[in-house]
Amino acid sequence: MQDQPAFPQPIDAEYFYGLTIRDYFAARVLNGLISKYGPENPKVGAEIAYKYADAMLKVRGERG
Repeated sequence: MQDQPAFPQPIDAEYFYGLTIRDYFAARVLNGLISKYGPENPKVGAEIAYKYADAMLKVRGERG
């Protein structure tokens, strides 16, 4: 599920390119983290953003 494209752009019948849903969720979370805490430690911020993204994907999968 995490490898599904967020905004699918078909290349051909089977392949897509663009952000994955996980990347999209993490980017949105990271934007909020930077707004609140500033860009003090980008690596830690990215790790936290992906943890939130993974949690969002888990909940999304549980709900169908």
